[in-house]
Amino acid sequence: MNVIEIYKKLHGFLDSISDKRRYYIFENLRRRQAKRFQKLTSVQIRAINALFDRYHKVKPYSHSFYTNVSGVFSPDYIPDSLWYAYIEPFYNPRTLAKCMDDKTLYDRLLHSDGEIVHPKNIGCKINGFWLDSEFRHITEKDLIIEAENHPVVFLKEATDSAGGHGVVRFFMPDDKERLLEALAEMNRNAVLQVGINQHPVMQALNPSSVNTIRVLSHLTSDGRVIIRSTVVRIGQAGSFVDNASSGGFTVGVNPDGSLKNVGYDVTGKKYYTSTNGLMLDTFNIPNYGHLSECIERFAWQLPMFRLLSWDIAIDAEGRFILIEVNMHSGQLDFHQMNNGPVFGQDTENVLKEVFLR
Repeated sequence: MNVIEIYKKLHGFLDSISDKRRYYIFENLRRRQAKRFQKLTSVQIRAINALFDRYHKVKPYSHSFYTNVSGVFSPDYIPDSLWYAYIEPFYNPRTLAKCMDDKTLYDRLLHSDGEIVHPKNIGCKINGFWLDSEFRHITEKDLIIEAENHPVVFLKEATDSAGGHGVVRFFMPDDKERLLEALAEMNRNAVLQVGINQHPVMQALNPSSVNTIRVLSHLTSDGRVIIRSTVVRIGQAGSFVDNASSGGFTVGVNPDGSLKNVGYDVTGKKYYTSTNGLMLDTFNIPNYGHLSECIERFAWQLPMFRLLSWDIAIDAEGRFILIEVNMHSGQLDFHQMNNGPVFGQDTENVLKEVFLR
């Protein structure tokens, strides 16, 4: 069994189990990690308990992880166990999210306003049928003919490509036969998309991957869309995906669009430079101030989900490209490693809403 198959089985297992079981899985994960870190002080543990005990008793393992990795303690860190088992399912109904979190639906679910656009779709597979970009039935050979008009194309599983798994790159026309074989063997919903010619600033972070911006938006009960955290995901040198779970790392974004001076991989290892050796804090995200406004508008197109994780690329013309919107299983760890407690001063208000409803 290869890594992708193992990942899919684990992802499916986590989706099938109860919230209580999910809670203990993430508690145990952080507990094992905490063994290699300095223990929290009794004063810090009391501060954690003072905040959480009224809502849901927690162990200090996640707080230990984030404190030791970032060097900054706060009782407001959200434990991973609460995030995945209770908070995210509260804001994003899991059954509905699993149905709608499908890349074949993005063109119809999310209407581009010209400021955030979709990648160019060559075709998609839905329920066993290949369709062209206008949702007309098409043969695999006809898809190949269209794909040959583009130097690079990507075949992506529509509902199970988290962590960069389920994404395959093809260089055309050299990979024509390999693509035809992949199309014939694809037994899931999928999309075939044209590769993005990304902005030179984003490309400089790692030339081999499309380096994306992950934005976490929160639709509050009083009708505000708040950007809770933003990070840039940078691929490992030579990799064409940027996901931290595939060997890449993440770095936080400051309010002015500049990158922070240190990033982290999934283990908490620190990175101070891009893959080609440039200091991270010398980079600025192009047109970053406008991105938050665009995400706030887009979030209102999916009001049934109140906690959304958006993956945005920037093309050579400076346009924002929506790669993916995660309606369930949006990651928490890289947000809190890079940017601190994900809800900040609103942590207790969130706990009240989730646990005292």
